[in-house]
Amino acid sequence: MFHSTSNYLFAVMLDISLDLFRSGKIEAIEDQFLRASVHQLDRLFMNLIRVLTISETADNIDFEYYMKLAYVSNGELKKSAIQPDDPFRPIYEHSENLLETLNYLKEFSNPEGSATLPKDLMVKLVLFSKETFLMNLNTSLCKQYRLKSINDPHKRIQVKLVTKYQINKIYMKYLHVQQEIFEVCLNISQKKLPEFIGELATYDRLITSYNEFCSDEKLKKINQISLTLNKNENGIPHERRDRIEIDDKSNGIANESTSVFPDGLKSEAQTLEQFLPDKTTLYDSRNFMLSERFSQDSRSHLNNKSSNSIGLYGNVSLFIFILLLLGSL
Repeated sequence: MFHSTSNYLFAVMLDISLDLFRSGKIEAIEDQFLRASVHQLDRLFMNLIRVLTISETADNIDFEYYMKLAYVSNGELKKSAIQPDDPFRPIYEHSENLLETLNYLKEFSNPEGSATLPKDLMVKLVLFSKETFLMNLNTSLCKQYRLKSINDPHKRIQVKLVTKYQINKIYMKYLHVQQEIFEVCLNISQKKLPEFIGELATYDRLITSYNEFCSDEKLKKINQISLTLNKNENGIPHERRDRIEIDDKSNGIANESTSVFPDGLKSEAQTLEQFLPDKTTLYDSRNFMLSERFSQDSRSHLNNKSSNSIGLYGNVSLFIFILLLLGSL
């Protein structure tokens, strides 16, 4: 496991959650809720990385740049001018908002003198961050994805349609698991909060929009006009002949993202521990970072240029929401 001095985003978030619990600001169930949410976000990030490492364009992708998106400097994510058509933009902006929320809670001083945070403050802020993420994701699922090139800092690599299917599938399965965490962890009164009602409505709209416009079948029909008619003896387009094995691996990665929630098991039968990692799987991303693909030679390609970037529903909205929320307490 990462130590508290680690600058890896998801380890930093876990440390803050533990600090909030030890200081008495949140209860044990709230700490577990945060840890489960952070772990699933970590899995989402690493599953996106992994599916791209076996994609057709893997050799041209600047993986070092994307791994650095998950590193913290002075308590904040390192700023990156990540492009609107980048599949990592929604998770980057969501992580930025969630880290800012946790830092705010860590420094929060209850005006009533109590060590505990005002009732449901943490839950409300996490729900707002999640709804913001859903809004951002809803605008990107149907777009063509492009990634940063390792060879040319000004070049964008267009993601193949089959890879886009897998990226979207990973995102959608993550959303399903995170929603189940809300169902398991939040009590009846918290599920009546305007923030939860708003988040749930936004989630339902995203699912409806995805199924109607962005699902695999919809995109396949749109893409049919561009498929070559030149097929091999097995009826497979030549341009896809060598991709079948890799596609199967991609499916395995996408399916792995929801292994904590077996199909057909009702949410009321879940326990919070099912959404938490065991000691052998927590932060396996550190080992992945040290793997052959991220050798010292690979890390030499790091692009250090970065700039401030605030998304459509970014930090300004979060700051305004905090002010309004505190005014209502």
